[in-house]
Amino acid sequence: MMKMLLLLLSLVSSSAFADLTVVVEPATVAIKEQTIKVTQLQDKEGNPIGDPITTTSNFVDKGSAIAATMVLSTTEGPIDQMITNVMSDTAVANQLSPGKYVVYEPGTHEFLAQSINFDNFKWETKKVIVVVGKPEPPKPPTPDVPADEFNNLGQRVAQWTTGLTKNEGMVGVYQMGVDRLRSDPTSTITMIAADMNTQSLLIRNGDASYNTFVSGINAELTAHWPMSRNSYADFLSAIVNGLKGAK
Repeated sequence: MMKMLLLLLSLVSSSAFADLTVVVEPATVAIKEQTIKVTQLQDKEGNPIGDPITTTSNFVDKGSAIAATMVLSTTEGPIDQMITNVMSDTAVANQLSPGKYVVYEPGTHEFLAQSINFDNFKWETKKVIVVVGKPEPPKPPTPDVPADEFNNLGQRVAQWTTGLTKNEGMVGVYQMGVDRLRSDPTSTITMIAADMNTQSLLIRNGDASYNTFVSGINAELTAHWPMSRNSYADFLSAIVNGLKGAK
């Protein structure tokens, strides 16, 4: 039926469009459970004796679930005289009656609703958004920062520091630490960390907008400590990449 519908749609001219309305509403679906038990008597060889006996329990209330309904209507006439179809890549629309569908899958889904009148071959389509349950908050875009071995610390640094005004100076602080760790064996990790802390305080100058960044870095440093000289340099490099990738 779907292939036939799509074929017909491709043969109809654009002048055949009319107005299709889709009303989406939240719904609550009652969940009931029924048990069906089948008993079969057998002889000692395992052969069935007589017909199986089927017993059915009463429905038991199992609570409710969140859903959403879609009700289609058209200017072409009664919807029960049309062929309708509703499609989505992420959920299934279950038809309850002509032009009425219910969606159970939680989340936000885009549906394409269609109706066709076979009397005059006029057809209609409409895209609708159906939300089942609470809408999911939009995910922040992943920064254009390479992955790293510290649970993608660089990408999180980019998120923590996006929109902040002193990132360029902070890049210099952590890049200095990377360079000294890799090329100055006379400087210990303790010495380098102390110098970075001093420079960072001077650049931030009490700017509280960097508090999330500082606390996040300290938490990650604690989680991964102790580190070798090379690992610590890689750790600081991830911070540098994140600061550079912040928008």
